[in-house]
Amino acid sequence: MKKILFIVLILPVFVLSAQYKGYKPALEPYVKFLQSREFPTAKEYILEKFKTKDIVIISERDHRDLS
Repeated sequence: MKKILFIVLILPVFVLSAQYKGYKPALEPYVKFLQSREFPTAKEYILEKFKTKDIVIISERDHRDLS
């Protein structure tokens, strides 16, 4: 009984994950653009800012859904 229950619960996970394509084909140009560039890490970005600025403010925006 446990094996059947396990199969019934796990099977939909494999079926749904096999259908997942990652992203829509319309997004292909944007994905290629992002993959073709090398972006600095957060640490590198902040240290780069200190080369030209005396004060660097690090903050995080409000993530609540306001729509």
